Amino acid sequence: MKIVLINPPILGDRVMRDFKKFESMRGIYPPLGLLYIAAVLLDEGHEVRVIDCDAEDDHEAAVRGACTSPSPDAAGFYSFTWNYRQAVRLADLVKTLAPAATTILGGPNATSFPELSLRNGRFDIVVKSEGEETAKELFAALAARKPLDGIRGIAWKEGDRIRETENREFIRDLDSVSFPARHLGRMERYSDVFARDRKFATMIASRGCPFNCTFCDRKNRMGKIWRARTPENVIAEMRKLRDDYGIREVMFFDDNFILNKAWVYDFCGKLKASGLDPLWEIRTRADTVDEGVLRAIRDAGCYRIRFGFESGDNQILMNMKKGITVEQSRECARLCHKIGIEMFGYFILGAPGETEVTMEKTLDLAIKIEPRFALFSKYVPYPSTEAFEWAVANGYIEKNYWIDFLAGRDLDSHPALDQKQLPAAVVEKYMDLANRRFYFRPRYILNTLKAVKSPAQFWRYLRIAASLV
Repeated sequence: MKIVLINPPILGDRVMRDFKKFESMRGIYPPLGLLYIAAVLLDEGHEVRVIDCDAEDDHEAAVRGACTSPSPDAAGFYSFTWNYRQAVRLADLVKTLAPAATTILGGPNATSFPELSLRNGRFDIVVKSEGEETAKELFAALAARKPLDGIRGIAWKEGDRIRETENREFIRDLDSVSFPARHLGRMERYSDVFARDRKFATMIASRGCPFNCTFCDRKNRMGKIWRARTPENVIAEMRKLRDDYGIREVMFFDDNFILNKAWVYDFCGKLKASGLDPLWEIRTRADTVDEGVLRAIRDAGCYRIRFGFESGDNQILMNMKKGITVEQSRECARLCHKIGIEMFGYFILGAPGETEVTMEKTLDLAIKIEPRFALFSKYVPYPSTEAFEWAVANGYIEKNYWIDFLAGRDLDSHPALDQKQLPAAVVEKYMDLANRRFYFRPRYILNTLKAVKSPAQFWRYLRIAASLV
């Protein structure tokens, strides 16, 4: 089959108005999910093209070109809920240019709202959750014109009726999944404002998260069981990045890279022995690090960790079911400073029970632990999260909010809780205040000057801080 996979735009979409300038300056990351699917389809003998809209000068022209002479047999899309309307717009374009093409939607929105995704857009099929095995079976069935009811993890239109199969089990052996088909992306366009090397890549070494943060929907998409690739498999992909693209800097997108410390020590030892000498960064939790594991990852080339500290108040952390304490955040920061690993900190404002006093404590924590970069965002009740269920039960958001959003009503894609003790407008104002107070401190500016590796890196840091303000 001839298949085009489309990553709808994020930058420039009105739903990204809260972070539009920040996102545009941050850089463009490759669409790993679609590139994994592309690799599976290539392995199966299909002809595949990937269009990453934010990496294109004119993404509509690219889509038009992919839908003519000859037309594709199928078009696949990936979307979150907040950019679902962009996927709908591009699916309309595909159906106009190639009416016979089967349109398929995957990603978080398809997983949370399979039926609504089909009813509100010109999609024929949706793929729920992890897509590699499902895509393999689905496109084989489409090519052979076989029934779809034996394929787990999908929903589809059958006349006016929506049919849906049971969810598919998550892939246990992640080594069995082919490396992303990066050659189909725009590798020369991908960048990160904070990367030390001009060239960088994103990777995933593990999937799944066993924690219960109320604001996160990842467990619905990737499951609660943590599954890791073998260190050898991860290192093989890093070697391929170096050999094929000259890339030696990797940003790991795992939710919790340091969850199994035995795996981390094994990986670090084998990475050091590989001779690759890469730069890399990870995401993990404040309660997973200790001095030993920090030294191990630093010695293997890890120079930055991104932590979700979230709040400077223990009760608010409990309300969010974060599972950490302020004291653990402080100790984590102390160790990172001691070992010499750069920290990025993520903080949430406006959570259940939040007040101006607790928000002030969060800003105080951010200033005291001195991450190199801090992002203050509001607590948003996204679909398929406990946050949304709580907000509906307590009257802070309409139960049909996201249903109306998908149907095209002009609603905020990042709605804040409008609590009696803390109106949403106050949260919005405090986010601006937090950015100003954090970034325009003489101490912060001086420490940034000391830490940067080049004048260009300093100006990148300064510009992104200014964009937040």
